[in-house]
Amino acid sequence: MDFDPDVDQQMIRDSAGKFFADCCPRGETLKMAEAAGTCPDELWNSMAGLGWMGIPIPEEYGGLGLGFIELSMVLGEMGRVCLPGPYFASVVLGGLTLMIGGTDGQKRRWLPAIADGSCKATVALYEADGRFLPERCATRAQRTADGYSLSGTKLFVLAADEADLIVCPATEDDGRTSLFVVEAGAPGLARKRLPTLDITRPLGELTLDGVVVPHENRLGEPGSANAVLSRVCDFAAIALCVEMTGGLQHVRELTVEYVKQRVQFGKPIGSYQAIKHKCADLHMRTETVDAAARYAAWVADRALKGDDAALARTASVAKVFCQQGFYRSVSDAIQAHGGMGFTWEYELHLYLKRAKGVEVMFGDEAFHRERVIESGGRKS
Repeated sequence: MDFDPDVDQQMIRDSAGKFFADCCPRGETLKMAEAAGTCPDELWNSMAGLGWMGIPIPEEYGGLGLGFIELSMVLGEMGRVCLPGPYFASVVLGGLTLMIGGTDGQKRRWLPAIADGSCKATVALYEADGRFLPERCATRAQRTADGYSLSGTKLFVLAADEADLIVCPATEDDGRTSLFVVEAGAPGLARKRLPTLDITRPLGELTLDGVVVPHENRLGEPGSANAVLSRVCDFAAIALCVEMTGGLQHVRELTVEYVKQRVQFGKPIGSYQAIKHKCADLHMRTETVDAAARYAAWVADRALKGDDAALARTASVAKVFCQQGFYRSVSDAIQAHGGMGFTWEYELHLYLKRAKGVEVMFGDEAFHRERVIESGGRKS
């Protein structure tokens, strides 16, 4: 089975690589992260002009109608430069949640604006106690004459302070957990950014104090929150794996370039056996993580077209394997760089922080290992 991109997919990857080489040269990501933790409006609008926000969105809803593999071409290049900004939150989380869980009318209402970049969306997954995908949310949705009144707290929300639409799971009066679309600026909604290790991926806290959501903003069927979000989180976990692959490739390039140029005791440090071993391990992990992410993206592409049979297990296996390889490889790369790897001005620390951040996103290692075991897999 051939998982290499076809001509059109390779063209998307090449154009994305060239775009970020021009717009995000070395050092630019750190400047963005230090300035606001997001990409500038000019860069966002340029990406929207290329149609990237609409890659997975069907044409009838204003998108390009492409698949997950095409989306992965762009995500990989974003991971290579550790791009800040709400793309992941808006397209992967918000966009796919609306695609999977929304009615036809809701898709026609919101997806075109996400596809053209004029609207940014996100999903509030975590409760105030930090629980991930609980059966019943502490956030409550009380039915009123005007719709629903939402009250509760959501933590660790990606792009919380930038999103125009926030999909919030909440428990209704009858105990069912449903999805509600909260629009920015709604009375009773308070947002604040949380201090995080990964400055390229800002997280926020949402406080909902009697936020009124109209009836038409309840997303899809009542009680569908867990089924929809479980599927979306599998897509998101695979998208993270693709991002990690791009980041690993860049880290490998940085490390090989450095050990060839850094001279110690009269010769390049790359000539010493200990450094050779680290570089060999780095290369091996990069290639195996890439293989795992490619297969997972292929499974996700099939799932977007209706074949979900292998999605959950593949997402869990890929997430555990890729995040372990990513973190160990960036750690080895920093050791190979010595003191240079710890300096703020050198970009390597951004990748280490991102590697730590992804460990708990969309389920930690224990969550995914347990799920693989329950599906009939063996614990390694």
